[in-house]
Amino acid sequence: MDSTKTFNQYDDQRIEARDGYGTEASHQRCDDLDSLTLESIQNRDGIIFALDLATGYGGQAIRMLQAGANKVVAVDLTDYRKELFNHAQKNKVDLEKITFIQGDLRHLSDLLPTPMVFNFISCQRALHYFPYNDAKNILKNLKKIATSDAQLYISMSGLDGEEGEHYAHDNRPVEERFCEFNEPMRTKQNALHPLCLYSEDDARKLLEESGWHCTNIFTSSFGTVKVVGHNAE
Repeated sequence: MDSTKTFNQYDDQRIEARDGYGTEASHQRCDDLDSLTLESIQNRDGIIFALDLATGYGGQAIRMLQAGANKVVAVDLTDYRKELFNHAQKNKVDLEKITFIQGDLRHLSDLLPTPMVFNFISCQRALHYFPYNDAKNILKNLKKIATSDAQLYISMSGLDGEEGEHYAHDNRPVEERFCEFNEPMRTKQNALHPLCLYSEDDARKLLEESGWHCTNIFTSSFGTVKVVGHNAE
């Protein structure tokens, strides 16, 4: 369900992601982590392959192409193919340079049509929908399809912000932390599935245990934990 009413400090319209996985923001605005990703793409020489996980309507995938990526693969559990390509056409993006794949991130290696390695990997507002160990395995598998100098940009709902105030597992260790939001946050965020919320220390641990090196970590004013990493070969 779409609504023109704004519902957060960023003045985003409240557009519910289908299947109860949050709200769709990527095509409405470019946040600070998105901007870091795009700046790095613009400063990189050579052929660039980018992977945008939990792409939604594909806002960041399209921006990656506009920043200079030669090819972008966009993945989401929900079939947003129509929305993504409509958005791409409006932005005059070459549709031959973008591929949409529907599927579960836990089975990503089986979803990619041909062996590919990526220089840049983005995954915003998605890993918190997996138990910690599943998220760790996802990041481990991403290393297998990443170049030796690949950069990773991820964000997760934060334990220490507004969302953590409506979360019953706040006192559990991250490995055991997985439950739905309490109301009214569950409805406000359209987050109808269990989540694992993260502190900055939890997020750093996630990267290190999955073999990525954490180069930057910060928390938004809303409490979202944002992380930049690179492939630790």
